[in-house]
Formats: sequence, C-alpha cells, structure tokens
Amino acid sequence: YTRLRRQFYYRSVMSGLITMAVTFAAYEQWGALHLGWRLAYVWILLLLAEIDYRTLLLPDILTVPLLILGFAVSVFGVGFVGAEMSALGAVTGYVLPVAASLALVWKNKDAFGGGDIKLLAAAGAWLGIELLLYVIIGSAVLFMIYALVRRRRSGAYGPAIALSAIMIALYFF
Repeated sequence: YTRLRRQFYYRSVMSGLITMAVTFAAYEQWGALHLGWRLAYVWILLLLAEIDYRTLLLPDILTVPLLILGFAVSVFGVGFVGAEMSALGAVTGYVLPVAASLALVWKNKDAFGGGDIKLLAAAGAWLGIELLLYVIIGSAVLFMIYALVRRRRSGAYGPAIALSAIMIALYFF
C-alpha cells in the first residue's frame, strides 16, 4: 500500500513539474498576449496525455471542447492560425486517421481509437493543416521511441499526439 502511495506521490510531483516547465516555456515563447487561451490548449493536452496513459481512454468531455475552442480562437484571431486553416486542419485531422483505420481494419480493427481521431482533429483546429502533418509524423516518432524503450507493440497513442502537438506549437509559434 505504501509503495503505491509513494508511486502516486512521485508521479503527481513529476506531472506538476512538467506542467510548470511547459507553462514557463509557453510564456517565454508566446509572451503574455493571449497566453490564457494558449495555455488552455497546452494544459488540456497534458491532461489528456495523462488520462490516456493511465486509462487508454481520451474522454470526449475534453477532446470535443478542445476542438471547439481551437476553432473559436482562430475565428476571433487569438489562435495560432486563421479560421480557414483551422477548419481545414480539423477536417484533415479527422479524415486522415479515419481513412487509415479503414485501410487497416482487415489487419487491426483498433488501429485508431475514436479519441485519437478527435484529438488529431482538435490539434488540426489549433495548428492548421500543415502543422497537423508535423504532429502526425512527430507522434509516430514519439510512439516508436516509447514502444522500443518499453518493448511493446501497442499502447496509448494519445500521449504521443498530445506531446507532439505541444512541441510543434512551441517550436513554430
């Protein structure tokens, strides 16, 4: 029992430190103007990464509002991209994994989960179509590294998408 409590404590401390470091990096990169909206993007992605890692689920109560918020901030001009690129990114983030899942359904029926698809659509709404492609490539690389280190063939893909989306936003904006 005490070992589990200790693990939970250290994991909580590490999550807090990572969130603090990413928040500081976001402030340094983006400044104070519209920082609240952009931190909502980062914090929701970090929360989704943790939830998916622990439960293998990406809850709609977080992914759908992230998608809507991404499009809304782009319409009002406080997001990373304009409204047109946001809409194209969201549609592409939804269509590409659905097409990939349909192509792979004969081999692995759970190639992409519905939460992963909604998370990619949300990332597309925030970053646009071009940077969404970087997120997809980056998440594939991150997941391959994770799979090699853990010696697993499957696992939660949401953390790779979320971390890649954060890194891409910090690098390009």
